[in-house]
Amino acid sequence: LTEAFSKLKALNGNPESPVFQRVDVDNMAQLGYSMGGGAALLNAHEDAGDIKAVAAVCPFYPGVKATSLNQVAAPVMLLTGTADAVAWSSYVEKMRDSVLSGENHDRVLYASMEALDHLDVVGGMGEAEKLDRTIETVVAFLKSEMMGDPESESAISGDIQAQHEADGWFSEYLLYEL
Repeated sequence: LTEAFSKLKALNGNPESPVFQRVDVDNMAQLGYSMGGGAALLNAHEDAGDIKAVAAVCPFYPGVKATSLNQVAAPVMLLTGTADAVAWSSYVEKMRDSVLSGENHDRVLYASMEALDHLDVVGGMGEAEKLDRTIETVVAFLKSEMMGDPESESAISGDIQAQHEADGWFSEYLLYEL
């Protein structure tokens, strides 16, 4: 992921690149699913300030320790599900606690979606409604963090989010702010 960021920055500055000056390299986020979510978190732990937000969906990464993620400074979303047999809630809670153990964290959202399985977030492999809820939550988090979008913020910590909780989307939903 670090290499991908470097490559994207280089391509953005290359007049012969198809993405020349099309990427806001000062405002980039990382999104990862499963091991990609774990890798995004570990990359944010080692980041020097390039990553502005991280969304880790059903994150899994072997060997995460209590201090593995304590240098993460960017806002983080950790999303898992109560039926996830790979990135089970207690495992993702360990990741959350590792981020929170540091002094640099900005905003951390931990959400466990009711009855969400690891493969529900892979198109065509699970229930479409659960995939839609996951996408809605992740997009709202990223738009809130990256763009300051007020409607998206409401989906994270306002009326829309309260309605989602009332509708039974989450078994646990915790927002930590520094």
